[in-house]
Amino acid sequence: MNFKIKSSSLQKLGNDVMKGYIKTQKTILALRMSNSQLELLCYSPSTYFQGKVDITDMKNLDNSWKILDGDNFKSFLLILPKDDTIIDFNTTTLGDFTLKYGKNKINLNIIDIGEDNLIKEENNFTEITEVDAVSFMESMKDMSKIVSKDKNKEYSSLSFLHIFFNEDNITLMGTQSISIAENIYKIDKTRIVDDSVLIKGIYIDLLDTTLSATDTWTLIKTKSKFGYKNNNGFIALVAISAEDIKPIKYSHLKNLTATKEENDYNEVKIDSTSLKNAIADVSKLSPTDPSVLFSFNEEGLFIKSSMDDRFEVLSDYSLNKELNFGINKEALKSLYSIWTKNIIMVFKDNPIMTVIEFKLLDSKDDIIDNIFVGVSPDDQ
Repeated sequence: MNFKIKSSSLQKLGNDVMKGYIKTQKTILALRMSNSQLELLCYSPSTYFQGKVDITDMKNLDNSWKILDGDNFKSFLLILPKDDTIIDFNTTTLGDFTLKYGKNKINLNIIDIGEDNLIKEENNFTEITEVDAVSFMESMKDMSKIVSKDKNKEYSSLSFLHIFFNEDNITLMGTQSISIAENIYKIDKTRIVDDSVLIKGIYIDLLDTTLSATDTWTLIKTKSKFGYKNNNGFIALVAISAEDIKPIKYSHLKNLTATKEENDYNEVKIDSTSLKNAIADVSKLSPTDPSVLFSFNEEGLFIKSSMDDRFEVLSDYSLNKELNFGINKEALKSLYSIWTKNIIMVFKDNPIMTVIEFKLLDSKDDIIDNIFVGVSPDDQ
């Protein structure tokens, strides 16, 4: 069996498919030739990645699946030329592949297909809707950074990104109980409504394959996995939660924020970089303190430690009243990737038993109204 392929094309497909390679799980990596394309498939109990790339000068093609050694293939991808160098694939008498380019030769090992290496192609997909790949991936990654990383909570809903499908939007929500973030992603139409999937935060990055600005995804799901099919037919799926793990009912938390109709309503515009720096400085002086103190007075906003170290935060606070409350440092840090340059902090004079909201501002300082970000203050 012989054929030729561009190195850059093989490397791109190989790297994307290998996103599904999880060494700690029973993972199958396979290759086959079909018509004028090479097809790669990688799947495990938690992943399913499949794609094709064009080949030329085919001779004596065998379209049966060939099982590859995952570690060997990963190393092989690292040394391939990153340009359009043509690679000659040839089959040895032992059934392995020999790849040649220039005067170079690489051996690619084939594993015997046995009962432990049965190929299971996934064909039972439910199409959900189409989305812009870049913006949707960015939204998923931002929201997934909020979910709990606590090992003690890894089997609870707190460790999953929540994705809800409604008639004209997809709602993405992440929380680790103290912080919460929600992104309402607008869509034109959807084929399923009033449905949801929960995905482990650690799996979201696996879906972040090679993207270009014009890529469109068709979101798809199976009984056990969720992901997408792209413009080129590439499929990427990751595991969804077991049926006994249910979505968190969180909408009531959004109602615990301050409203302008209340007498103790406060709204402060803050430079988020200045806030992050102040939190970092306090953390260096008091590394064991779980929280930082937000202190408002006639001089402005300050971040303080339990030892009364204080650092100014650039803000427009100018009221002649003193307000003080603590917020967990890690809860705040989980929101950093979502914060824009300028944010508006909304809270009551006494925010205990409420949710402090951070409104995000765009480059024109207009409020981004499809994203909700909140955090609970310390109850002390």
